[in-house]
Amino acid sequence: MTATAWNEDHWITDWQVSERYPVYTRANAGEVLPDPSSPLNVTLVWNKGLNVGWRLGNVETLGTHREDELDESWPENIGNFAGYHYVCLSAIQIIGARLPGLTVDTFNRSWVGDHPDLPVYEPKDGDVDPGLTDALAAKSAWAMSTTAYPEVEETKARAEAARANRPVLAELSDEELVARARSFVPDLVFDYAHHVVTTVLAMVGPVVAGELLAGIGEQDSLGVLLSGIGDIDSAAPSFAIWRLGRAVHASPALTAAFDQ
Repeated sequence: MTATAWNEDHWITDWQVSERYPVYTRANAGEVLPDPSSPLNVTLVWNKGLNVGWRLGNVETLGTHREDELDESWPENIGNFAGYHYVCLSAIQIIGARLPGLTVDTFNRSWVGDHPDLPVYEPKDGDVDPGLTDALAAKSAWAMSTTAYPEVEETKARAEAARANRPVLAELSDEELVARARSFVPDLVFDYAHHVVTTVLAMVGPVVAGELLAGIGEQDSLGVLLSGIGDIDSAAPSFAIWRLGRAVHASPALTAAFDQ
């Protein structure tokens, strides 16, 4: 797996399509990165940071993949084509064959939804790995019982420290700006290595709860139960925007400004 050399048919950050894992999807990627990424975002943030951390999470932190299943330099978790990021469904769907309580079909639909063009999964030798499944069973049990995840708190602390210690960027030279940007790569790797754990194991609880609810004829109640969970970090911006909207609504002057 290498980056594709530029020519008239390829954008400068294009990856090659993986022969081993040929199915890519914009599901999830399209929600997070709806627009084409800048070359800086692709080469620094993703190629050097997040995707390296993603592989680390798959191979070591969580352990859904064997080391030889994801390229060390160009991990096939994603692909970037014409500036757009794609998730490599072929590379990650085997998590469904290894994580207890899941199937590949369940995993695929958690990523893609009920899309009519979802390719039929064709099992390959090695997709089922009892050793990895046993280890994942232990981690799933931990996820269902733990009340703390110190590594996630560490990711928050690193982000807060970066904000608190941010210099006046306009006063930095080009060289200092480049050095500052590159200094965050280890944080990106660390953060995404643990992001893999939270996103994958977050599927365990709803699957188990869904099966229990189905057993009593209440399978449609899962959403109601999950909606009561509080302290979701990603919801904080929505609440902040809501408060801002209420403040504007209560102020004739601000409302007039927005109307203009």
